[in-house]
Amino acid sequence: MSMTDQALLREYGRGGDSAFRVLVERHSGLVYGAAWRVTGDSGMAEEVTQDVFCLLAGKAAALASHPSVAGWLHRTAANTARSRRRARRSHEEKLARFAAERAAVSAPETAAAKAGFPVDAAVNRLPADEREAVVLRYFLDLD
Repeated sequence: MSMTDQALLREYGRGGDSAFRVLVERHSGLVYGAAWRVTGDSGMAEEVTQDVFCLLAGKAAALASHPSVAGWLHRTAANTARSRRRARRSHEEKLARFAAERAAVSAPETAAAKAGFPVDAAVNRLPADEREAVVLRYFLDLD
């Protein structure tokens, strides 16, 4: 008869690395599937799968008495995948803002106005000496 997940975690806690390997083989499809359904990205799902099993290894002692290790793995995979997806979106949004700001710098007045940077566009319309004063005071925080 095969060992329960809880028994495998206890065995892993006593130094039985092969017990952890059994857990990974038993549940990697479950974890990967949950991550893939949330992210829709196979590479990200693989990363989430690795993260979840690293978390399992770190919490093996505490989870050895958990009523459903598979349930914990599924929930953790979904939560980790959502977190990764949010982080990726945030990173992509930052890159888009950076690209818009960079375009505004290369063609100051028109690109800044089109990109939605009215303050930059207004500063760029000032005469050179006034623009210099505003930039020094408010953008570089100088007196």
